[in-house]
Amino acid sequence: MPSEPEAVTRVLFVSHWFPRRDGDWGGIFVQEQALALRALGIDVRVLVGDPMADIAWRQPASIVRGVQKFLQSPQPTWRSSAGVPAAFVPFLTPHPRVWAATAPHAYVMSLRRWSRALVAFKPQIVHAHTAFLDAHAGAWLARKLKVPFVVTEGTGPFETLTRTPAQRRLTENAINAADVLLPVSAFQARAIDNAVTVSPRVAVKILGNGYDVSRFAPSPLPPSSPYRLLWIGHLDDNKQPLLLLDAFARAVATRPELSLTLIGDGPLAATVGERLSRAPWAGRVTWQKSASRDEVAAALREHHGLVIASKVETFGVVAVEALGSGRRVLTTACGGPEEIIAATGGGEVVAGTAEALSDGMVRMANTVDRSDPWALAKVAASHYSYPEIARSLSDLYRELQASKAAP
Repeated sequence: MPSEPEAVTRVLFVSHWFPRRDGDWGGIFVQEQALALRALGIDVRVLVGDPMADIAWRQPASIVRGVQKFLQSPQPTWRSSAGVPAAFVPFLTPHPRVWAATAPHAYVMSLRRWSRALVAFKPQIVHAHTAFLDAHAGAWLARKLKVPFVVTEGTGPFETLTRTPAQRRLTENAINAADVLLPVSAFQARAIDNAVTVSPRVAVKILGNGYDVSRFAPSPLPPSSPYRLLWIGHLDDNKQPLLLLDAFARAVATRPELSLTLIGDGPLAATVGERLSRAPWAGRVTWQKSASRDEVAAALREHHGLVIASKVETFGVVAVEALGSGRRVLTTACGGPEEIIAATGGGEVVAGTAEALSDGMVRMANTVDRSDPWALAKVAASHYSYPEIARSLSDLYRELQASKAAP
């Protein structure tokens, strides 16, 4: 009779997205997912590829200094990052012209130098976040350790990982090295299928990101007037802040008491600032260029609803944080947020035009009294709270470990 497989108690995350400093929120979901798994008793540690991006490739002296710095880098050690043990491993970032074809190899080269110290942890599962850099390195580690390999993929748009034939090949190979691929949404799964060929041996399971129920909790809505909308994001072409402002201008013509808060910065900041400097309704808009996680949670409590105006979102963490706070979400038809609204009933999906977005803003304002913050938060937590996500991952790890142990 076969023995029971060893319980999964040690998992190694591989993620260059992991926050490197306070206020670095780009990969905060990796940190928070690790914390949720650690709360279940799983020792999750994170291997963080830390790009050495300060080499001026047209200056030989700069190249020499960069290589010397890399070779003299001390052995990485586990250090606590917001309660998660993380090892930050520097790797040489290749010249931009060859980056797509060589960066994953440079990543693995760095791991080889320190693999003895890193594998002493003896993880039972290697779990990479992103298919291009992290999964390539994670696949090498999993093969070395002879353990199952999991890849979470949430890069958006996914096509950015297949821009060149070399990058596409590396991304495809990394995905096909996985035992389990976890797209963060069905939308992302379709994008992956459209861009690369996924081997039938790779199990594909949809698993979204989560949110912190202690930080993003329901609270009473503010007074119904003025109706306050919140937008959070990077000021870039994909997030479409200019479309948002066009829609708001139309909505204010119908509901002059509407207000809008923007939280974010980015390449379109100057254009947004110029638009606000001459708009007659600019007094209805507040713009904050950055915010801590606690400040985002406070902003959600101070507003009636969240608006998303993006072209593409693979998931939409801010949407589940808003729902967890008991706030409805208005979103363009951009992928992941559509699935969140379908699963929770917590808002509305509209076409990606200024007219449709404007009409949605007005409808949300007109129906604010029908919103029950606690009911919204309860549904959101049942789907997307970190305890739920962590339990799903723990079950997956256990099943994967059992399948590997089976004769």
